[in-house]
Amino acid sequence: MRILKFLFLLLILAIFAIGYIYQQTNIIYFAYKNEQKKKILDELQQENNLLRYDTSVFSSLTYLDGKVLEKNAYFQMPSVKKIVSLDLPKDYSVASNNNVASRHNLVTKIFNKFSQSAEAKSFNP
Repeated sequence: MRILKFLFLLLILAIFAIGYIYQQTNIIYFAYKNEQKKKILDELQQENNLLRYDTSVFSSLTYLDGKVLEKNAYFQMPSVKKIVSLDLPKDYSVASNNNVASRHNLVTKIFNKFSQSAEAKSFNP
């Protein structure tokens, strides 16, 4: 009977030891995965910062002005012969556009009643 209790306690101890080892290996595994994801995140943030910088530089007026002058593109007003005027289509009506605008205004009025609007008030010392 004593041997049976001893073996039972040994089995319980072995199960706890295996569970503890499994838990520790999972902690190490997920820490490793977390470090890999942090490295990838840092690389993506650096790339994003670089792309944002490039976008701001390439869309700046000084850069675009330099590119236009590089190509010797001189802009001038078009002559009267080159101006083309377009007529409105026959089925175009201003009344139909006003009807859509009035519906749009009705909807915005309804939703504006539910939302609070902030107003700036003058400060008189």
